[in-house]
Amino acid sequence: MTNNQKCYKLLTSIVEKDVLQQNSYIKLCSEGMMDVHIDNLFDNRYSLAHNYVQNGDVMADPDCEVFVDWEKEEITCMTYQQDGLGVYQSADNDPKRQQALTSFLATWLTNIASQGYVRRATIKHKD
Repeated sequence: MTNNQKCYKLLTSIVEKDVLQQNSYIKLCSEGMMDVHIDNLFDNRYSLAHNYVQNGDVMADPDCEVFVDWEKEEITCMTYQQDGLGVYQSADNDPKRQQALTSFLATWLTNIASQGYVRRATIKHKD
């Protein structure tokens, strides 16, 4: 199984496929952990993020922009942002960087799946 397939399996085990497709925002919670925010940016592009507030600014810890291929059942990580460290990485059509970002996402989703996160809020797409 590739990391892209692993990311898809992990995310859809945490949040059902139809919930991901039908909502523009999903909030996942686990006691003692930072909330996970999933935003449908457009089409099959999503943002997955932990956030905190520092000096009044919302900080990504981290924030990954991903592309979901529903037919192939794969997720590809396109960007990675870690505000507290001043890090921003984009795959920019670089296959090696894309693999590295997706590998990070697979590890992060594995941790999220093991930490007992549950869906606490959703906002449906506008009609």
